[in-house]
Amino acid sequence: MVVSCDAVTVSRAGVTWLPPVSWQLQPGEHWVIRGDNGAGKTTLLRVIAGKLTPTHGHVAYAFVTEHDWEARYRQVRAHVVYLPAHAFAVGQSSLYYQQRYYATGNEDVPTVESFLGDLVEAVRRLGHDHFDLTPLLPLKVTYLSNGQLRKLILLRALAAQPHLLLLDYPYEGLDEPSRADLNRLLEGVVAASQTQLVLTDHHHHLPSFINRTLVLDKPSGTTPPQSNGVLPPVAVAGAPIVKLTDIRLQYGEKILLAGFHWTIRQGEKWVLMGPNGSGKSTILALLNADSPQGYHNQVELFGRPRGTGESIWDIKRRINFLAPELLTYGYANTPRNQPVAAFLQQRTLAVHTEPVAEARWQAMLAWFGLEALWRQTMASVSTGQFQVLLLIKAFAVPRDLYILDEPFQYLDPTHKQQAFRFVQHYLPAEAALILVSHYHHDVPDYVTLWKRIGYESENPPQPH
Repeated sequence: MVVSCDAVTVSRAGVTWLPPVSWQLQPGEHWVIRGDNGAGKTTLLRVIAGKLTPTHGHVAYAFVTEHDWEARYRQVRAHVVYLPAHAFAVGQSSLYYQQRYYATGNEDVPTVESFLGDLVEAVRRLGHDHFDLTPLLPLKVTYLSNGQLRKLILLRALAAQPHLLLLDYPYEGLDEPSRADLNRLLEGVVAASQTQLVLTDHHHHLPSFINRTLVLDKPSGTTPPQSNGVLPPVAVAGAPIVKLTDIRLQYGEKILLAGFHWTIRQGEKWVLMGPNGSGKSTILALLNADSPQGYHNQVELFGRPRGTGESIWDIKRRINFLAPELLTYGYANTPRNQPVAAFLQQRTLAVHTEPVAEARWQAMLAWFGLEALWRQTMASVSTGQFQVLLLIKAFAVPRDLYILDEPFQYLDPTHKQQAFRFVQHYLPAEAALILVSHYHHDVPDYVTLWKRIGYESENPPQPH
């Protein structure tokens, strides 16, 4: 036995986070934990990592020999590395999601080299065939794409050679080649070391060494998602609201994108696809008035060219924006004791600024079967449920343009299908939609226009 959980449960303020779980990790085993959003997958990983004390039950480790609580915790930390889904703020809780686009805002942000410290060479060796570290070393971590940062943090965790590595949703945010690279990297590390893996996942192709599955049931008393309402009529494309002409994106000597054209009209529904690091997030930053590169490119938003005296807040008031950065930094900076109702009603320029009626919030929560969250605190919200809350906030107030960057991350299949219908139901008929995804199965049928960057062919035929 390496790790043993004996009737472990976690509950706080009368809310069950993890129903009773009895489970053992034996030598040579590598597990995937599955289950619906809110079933307790992340909670179980935190318990195993020693970061959360169970309400009832006991966790035992073969490598823990001390009896003093602090000494035991130090031994657990020496042998167990936990990489949470929201690990990408790299300890910089003061970061904000636009920070990568402003030179003066990055003075206190570490470079990749300083972030890795003494592990640079170890990470370089681990990623030799799968991750080109050298050109990234002088960059600030805020300049990395979501996928690049995820791989970097994972490699750093592996470089520490832990006995047990706990990964919470490690595949979210990675394109198909990067997921395959990650599997090959993990398979190589496991074959060459004694590291055992336990990871959470919903539906991705897993490494070949995963040989055990644990499925957690959702706590009793939860409400299933609802099927709601009549879907809105399909809109006919109208006037252009976005026009990008001959766009060139460059950071120093690095040219990220050149000769890029894109026109988006009212009522159109687009998917934007491209490999990690291809420039998708930077294009979205042009549209959301976050990137200064909009001033020296031909960018026209809502019928007006950038740099003609317009206010960025006038632009943002017409856009609802959801991105992985909001999930990462929002999760890191949201007080655990904040009521969910207060989190939803909290006005932020990133999502909504007008007051929203409580009945609308309740109806949107009920769509996903999460109306009970209204009376709970953010501490009881799971990773997938937090993603749902951000999606709800993005549709609280009608806008002209909706930019959803990987909005279905961390969602189980049932909630993902509900999210597809939620977006279609609450999207105004005349509004335009831009959906960013790495996965074809994350693109609803009603999204019919495709824009691909970073591939040999910019606009290949639409996948079936």
